[in-house]
Amino acid sequence: MKTAITGNPSIGRLLRTVLWVVFPVLVIAGGGLFFQPAATRPLWPWDIGPFNARFFGGFYLASALGILVAAVGGRWFPARVVTPMMFVFSATVLLVSLVSLPRFVFTNWTTYAWFVIFIGLALSSAVSLVRYRAWPAPVADATPAVWGVVLMGLALLFLVYGSGLFLFPAVVAAHWPWVIDAMHARIYSAIFTATAVAMLGLAQWAAPSERLAVGLATAGLGVLAIFSVVITNARTQTVDWGRVGVWVWLALFGLYLLIGLVLIWWSTSRRAAGAQPE
Repeated sequence: MKTAITGNPSIGRLLRTVLWVVFPVLVIAGGGLFFQPAATRPLWPWDIGPFNARFFGGFYLASALGILVAAVGGRWFPARVVTPMMFVFSATVLLVSLVSLPRFVFTNWTTYAWFVIFIGLALSSAVSLVRYRAWPAPVADATPAVWGVVLMGLALLFLVYGSGLFLFPAVVAAHWPWVIDAMHARIYSAIFTATAVAMLGLAQWAAPSERLAVGLATAGLGVLAIFSVVITNARTQTVDWGRVGVWVWLALFGLYLLIGLVLIWWSTSRRAAGAQPE
């Protein structure tokens, strides 16, 4: 078992800089896509529809919440959980982007920015994972056994679903409220695999700041994903609310909201907070 450490050590300059660079990018891109999709879509690196635009925007804004917690703290907890999430997401999106190059509009400057950001994020988060691989987990904040089982179960659920989206996009994405192609399905798979990584990271140990970072991002995604569909459909009127699959999708992101709220509560609960300094 890993040995406990005293306090919460500061992360290095590279990782902290990455967090502070990523945060405004997520806010600007996410805010534009979610609140002003008509103005933002022409600037996107590839042709993107209204549902995908607003869904992307909601995801970016939700992710910014977790990144902000890690950036402001500048400490190993919650970077211990946030960093592998960034790596899994950025590496998957970069891979999908590279095999989908014909879809990209290379007359848009945003296309080049896209690849610079994701190459840089994948490399820097990989370097940080190697650099901090020997740093111990917050063993003073051991996760209660029941919570651990639930988190492991959620990790398995999201891993299976994310893997399905990546490997069998046409089948697994068929129940989404709007039609998504293989490229978008595979990009979205990174959201679920990154969530699985977060659940695994919290299953055995979980400092309060880690629960808060993941909880804010997860709850934010649950709310914004659902609203992205409702708001966009108010204009397009294309969602078939009678389809069972649509309600399964809504339940999935309702689960995100529920998980996030529980983690936020857990991060502030004195009984569950443990003795680990923050």
